[in-house]
Parts: sequence; C-alpha cells; structure tokens
Amino acid sequence: MLKSTKTALKIEIGDAFLPAKKQFNLSMIDFLNSIRKNMPELTQLAESLGTLASRGVEKLGSAMDTALPYIQKGLDYLINNGEQVVRVLGGMAAAFVGMKFAPAAEAIFSGGKGGLAPVQERPERGRGGRGAFLRSGAHREATASARRWGRQSPV
Repeated sequence: MLKSTKTALKIEIGDAFLPAKKQFNLSMIDFLNSIRKNMPELTQLAESLGTLASRGVEKLGSAMDTALPYIQKGLDYLINNGEQVVRVLGGMAAAFVGMKFAPAAEAIFSGGKGGLAPVQERPERGRGGRGAFLRSGAHREATASARRWGRQSPV
C-alpha cells in the first residue's frame, strides 16, 4: 500500500512538471537550431578569437624574454645581498608601524584626549598670560638681566 502511494505521488509530481519540461525542451531545440543556422558566423568568430589569443601568447612570450634577464639579476642580487635586503625591509616595516601609531602617541604626550600632559586652561583676559607680561614692561628688565649674566632671554 505504501509503495503504491509513493508511485502515485511520483506520477502526480511528474504530471505537474511535464508542461515546464516540454517548454524547456522546445526552447533548447530552438537554441541548438539557431546555433546550427549561424555556424558560419560562429566559425569566423572562433577563428578571430584563436588569432587574437595566439597573438597575445606571442606578445606574452616576447615580454617574458625581455623580462627574464632582469628577473635573474634581481634574484642574483637577493642571493648575494639577502641579509642587507632583509634589514632594509625590516627598517621600512618598523617605520610604517611607527607612522601608524604616531598620531596616538602625539595625543598621549601632548595633552590631547586622555593624554599624559596636563591640560592648560586659557587665562582670562586681563589676568596674566604672556600678553600681560609683555605689556607690563617686565620683559625688558628680564632680557637685560639675562644679557648681563650671559644667558638667553626668557622671552
């Protein structure tokens, strides 16, 4: 009984897909007939592609013939100077790593967000700051004193 039920289900599924299968088969027949009808054009296209490919292979071969001596020179240099090349490449890699972390280090040491240096608040107008020192004339006295003692001016 189970076997006959499975067989009936298979028949029903097959019958349901039969129109789609027939349509697909007709489309494939039309496609293959179209290819057969256009065979001269396809032959010409295939010949053109073959010619193009063979020219490309010829050009690739001549490029390889030109490049091989330079490749051999490069390999010879690596064989003779391998340690030096490794040191140079290692230095370049370290420089790139340093460049990657430089902005973060600058922020840490310059007092940027979360930095180590204290953040200096801007003085209010009229309450000190460098401008007040210069306006007071005290800088002239400090400069003269520094000159007398052979030091650099603090300003």
